[in-house]
Amino acid sequence: NLCGWALASIPLIGFTVFMFVPILFSVAMSFNTFKPNSYELSTMTWAGFKNFGYIFKDAKLWLALGNTLIYCLSIPFEMFFGLLFAYLLRKKFFGRRFFRIVFFLPHICSLVALSFAWKYIYNPQEFGILNQMFASLGLPQQGWLTDKNLFKLCIIIMTVWSVFGVNVLLYTAALNSITPTVFEAAELDGANSFDKFFRIVVPLVTPTSFYILLTALIGGLQSYQRADTMNMDPYLMGPDDSGLTLVGYMLRAKDYPVQYGGLGVAAASSLFIAVIIGLFTFLNKTISKRWVSYND
Repeated sequence: NLCGWALASIPLIGFTVFMFVPILFSVAMSFNTFKPNSYELSTMTWAGFKNFGYIFKDAKLWLALGNTLIYCLSIPFEMFFGLLFAYLLRKKFFGRRFFRIVFFLPHICSLVALSFAWKYIYNPQEFGILNQMFASLGLPQQGWLTDKNLFKLCIIIMTVWSVFGVNVLLYTAALNSITPTVFEAAELDGANSFDKFFRIVVPLVTPTSFYILLTALIGGLQSYQRADTMNMDPYLMGPDDSGLTLVGYMLRAKDYPVQYGGLGVAAASSLFIAVIIGLFTFLNKTISKRWVSYND
């Protein structure tokens, strides 16, 4: 029993030291200010709700929230293309395993490396791959990373490309659990491929869809790396801060006014992010009761 408890305590100790304690410190820090460029807890000064009052009045916070929600628009496309390609790859044909590997490869690659590769593709200068393609077709070149609307579109496209391969894998497992006789019965009733996909496949994989939606939404609300890496301006996240996300706003604590305390404001914004994620997660789980089916 002692050996069992000792082994079981390892993840508990890790959670306590690296998650639970930092969360407590973060809550405490959000109600305090710090000396300029100081990271010592001994310099904390009680500030009450001043840090929260500052971020709620800051237009950048709401800009970051809006940008983050816009980037979350990639989630429906990630799910749709993931399910569609998983459905198409169910059929046996030459090279099926090759395509599964290719679709999954972006997931195991460094996100920073992928972002730099896409930055080269999107580069608004003449040597950008996409602009070279446009020039060869006689089309005008675009400022992919210098136009704030195109910048958002570029991030969404890159996100869909890099994530949907994981969804293909998850949906493939869900499709393999569907009894083949269901499709056979549908064919006997005269169902075509469109009917089988939307009336059989989509409803039967709703538990997997719910899991993907939940995890993708949590990840989307914490997005930061793609927009930061593909940024062309070292002082902004995208043109006119169009790439600024909630996490990016939190990491700008060093630039906040000294009287509010950089780390204190950062901690307050981190709690705001946690509340937003909690609200969306609760809403998602509440609504899921109406569209997720767990029929055996």
